[in-house]
Amino acid sequence: MSRNVVHPVAVGLCSLALLTAVGCVIAADALNPAFFSGLGLDPGTIFPPTGVVIVAFTNYTSSPAVFYAFESPKVQDLTGARSFYVAVDPGQTRNEVLECPVGLLSPGSLGEDYSVSSVAATVIAAGADVAYNGSALVGSSDFVCGDVIDIALSPAAGENAYLISVRVLPGQ
Repeated sequence: MSRNVVHPVAVGLCSLALLTAVGCVIAADALNPAFFSGLGLDPGTIFPPTGVVIVAFTNYTSSPAVFYAFESPKVQDLTGARSFYVAVDPGQTRNEVLECPVGLLSPGSLGEDYSVSSVAATVIAAGADVAYNGSALVGSSDFVCGDVIDIALSPAAGENAYLISVRVLPGQ
């Protein structure tokens, strides 16, 4: 009488092939951002956005100016935030390139204790500090990687009166 015997190596190879095929499907699903959204998770926290945000500082006045701004990788926690400044001649534009992810961006600056100063620009010749009265821009809702954020200093009605405006120009 003959018995059909399955060789253990053949069983192992078949099992490995089956697990690999199923595992690849599961791994592909796990790398799909829609999979995380379906679980109620934000794919942006698992796959942080890459690229840059360009902050353009435009000086529409007839005097040199210094612009102040800060960026933070997180929205709620300013630990790790960075303040920066850019000197801009009259009628010129200069920029700062920020690596993504950027959680929060705002004209103004941060103190060592993470207190926010609303002074967004200083007009050198007039000795005038110009405040920014708007709110900070939040990454993924107000802007995304690839966008250009234009922060402009313009003269306003009155002597030594200036205005800061912010607009987001969508990237490509």
